[in-house]
Amino acid sequence: MQKMGIDTERLLHMKEDYTYVKPIYPDTMIHATGEVTDVKIGKMNMVTMRTDFKDDKGETRLVAEMGIVIRPEGK
Repeated sequence: MQKMGIDTERLLHMKEDYTYVKPIYPDTMIHATGEVTDVKIGKMNMVTMRTDFKDDKGETRLVAEMGIVIRPEGK
């Protein structure tokens, strides 16, 4: 989070959702790609991120979405 400029001291976990598209077995090689999908600026900033987990064939196995709240400085 710090590489994204987010102060982890002010971070609050809001939500986390997982969508399992295909089974993942112990020998499945997985590659993850993440992106910020939404940013809301206000009294408290909110950021939604999505991570797609794909196998070696490029087939999506799992989609994870996470939402965080960033408290204002000094609060």
